[in-house]
This record gives sequence, structure tokens and C-alpha cells, in this order.
Amino acid sequence: MKGIRLASGAVFVSDGRYTVRLLSSGACDISPVAYEVLEWDLRTEPPDKWEYLTESEILALPGGAFEKIRKVLDASYQILEQPSPKRKNERKQNKYQLGLVSISFRKQSPEEILKAIKEAGLSCVEWGSDVHAPCGDIKRLREIAHLQKAYGIDCSSYGTYFRLGQTPVSELKAYIKAAKILGTNILRLWCGTNSGADMTKQEKEFLFAECHRAAEIAKKNGVILCMECHSGTFTQYPEDAVELMNTINSPHFRMYWQPFQWLDAEGSLAVARAVAPYTEHIHVFNWRGGERLPLDEGIQEWRSYLTAFPAPCTLLLEFMPDDRIESLSAEAAALKTIIKD
Repeated sequence: MKGIRLASGAVFVSDGRYTVRLLSSGACDISPVAYEVLEWDLRTEPPDKWEYLTESEILALPGGAFEKIRKVLDASYQILEQPSPKRKNERKQNKYQLGLVSISFRKQSPEEILKAIKEAGLSCVEWGSDVHAPCGDIKRLREIAHLQKAYGIDCSSYGTYFRLGQTPVSELKAYIKAAKILGTNILRLWCGTNSGADMTKQEKEFLFAECHRAAEIAKKNGVILCMECHSGTFTQYPEDAVELMNTINSPHFRMYWQPFQWLDAEGSLAVARAVAPYTEHIHVFNWRGGERLPLDEGIQEWRSYLTAFPAPCTLLLEFMPDDRIESLSAEAAALKTIIKD
């Protein structure tokens, strides 16, 4: 679900098939203008006259607005005697979305990866921008989007190697365009080149200013930028990550989480609890130090980690213990075991 809010206060929301118009007066009905047409027309308008809304922002609209929108959509499906689709927020209340990070298999083609995902019973993929889905290769991105549809696999996110504080923010729009072609509004970024303790005051101020700029671009384009929870970046340590999230303070600027293999399970759980309120997706693997282990040897630890997160979210397998695509089915089976009640 996606939306646009005009300067007049009118909100247009699309579920992918129908577009609903909610006026500032509170009136709510099927829009006479399709979302895609409206979006195209607005390209000629100054961006400060309108803004994109994420699904979380649509859900949080005041005055029971989302309920009005949902009732209009449901009524439209009933008129045509079609079942209302399950919406993303409703799916998340019931189950996790399980998928794979494509960089786990850099040597395999996108189609080989999608076939393996399908056979493993997973539902989504995060494409890496380095090998499989370069942001400047529009033809290839469209081919991948077509393959996704053929295999019935969603794109959960676009795993970029855009590094805030190093990559010019002006280049971000190309990555956003690529993400939208792939069918996702979530982009994974890296934040800085050092932890907070290794940065000067001036370096930190510059990095935060770049993050603010990126968050504004994300807001205008209706996407969410998620910082990788990774060593060698500003978000390596939870205190720095939380400071950054609270400073930027935007629903368009969030986090990923993954365990740090050099911490024990208790230490990783503490980090998870700290960043959970800001987390969109989770990268799943079972590493201890430099050793990669099968996920089925870490089931109890992962069940513990997931207690830190307030609601089911997207869990993405990243790397195999032996780097073989044939191992995906076993890792997927272990992931399914982790989330069983």
C-alpha cells in the first residue's frame, strides 16, 4: 500500500489495483484519478507541494482515516465479487516473511537464485546491487522484475553498497529508481566508514548532515533507507545506532539487525533489544567468530533473538555455511523451525 498527500491535505492511497481519495473534509471514496496518473502528473510540481506516504504512515493517519480507506477498498472488491487482498500489515500480524539475500550466491544467476528460493519454500529476495542488480542497468532490473513475477517471489529489499558519508547523496535517486523497478520501497545502505568512537566531531557532523539529506530524499520518494548493522560503520555499536536513529527521527530512515559473530548470544540479544524499535529487516546466519555453522545448530539462540522484536518481520537468510546453493533448502528448513510456536 502506498500513498501521496497533496498540499491541500487530500490523500490518495493505492493498494496496487484501486486508488482511494481521502479529502481534508473527511470524505472518502474511489478516486476519479488513478494513482499512477496522479504520480506522473505530480512530476511537474515542486516536491514541497506534496509528499509520498509509506504504509506505516498511512496506518497512522489521524481520525480513523485508514479504516475509512480500507472500507472503501473492501466495498470496491465486493461490488466486483472479488476477495479483498491480504494487506502487508495484516500479513505481518500473522507470520514472518522469509527470504534470501542474493549475495549469498554471487556466482549464480538471478533465475537460478529465484528457482532455489521457490524450491526452498521462501517468499522473497533481497537483491544485491553489486552483482545481480546494478542500479544503472535498467534492462537487467526489468528482466529480474519479470522473473520475480514468473516465480511468484517478492522483492523484500534492495541491498545497496551506497555508503552514506562517502557516496554522494545526489546518486541516491538512481538506487531508489532501481528499487522501485524491482518492486520494493526498502533500500539497505551502509553508514559511514568508522564507528562513532573512531570519528572526529567534524566527521560525525558531516555524516549526520548527509543522513538528514538522504532521509528527506527518501521521504519525497516514498522509500525507507535502512542502515546495515555492521562492523566498520557508524551503526556498528548499538549506542551509536540509537543516537543516529533518534537524531534523524524519520520513518524513512531505519535499521537492519544481524548478530555480531564476535559477541556471545547474550551480547547479541542486548544489541537486538537496543535497535529493535528501529528495525525493518533481519539478516539471519549462524556464525561463531570466523566459523560458519549450519543454522539448525543455532535454533535456540535465534528464538531468543526474535523475542527482542515487537512484531514479526522479514527474516532473510544470508550466506550458507558452505556457500553452496544446494544447502539453501536445509537452511530454510531450520529458519522455519525457528519461527514455529
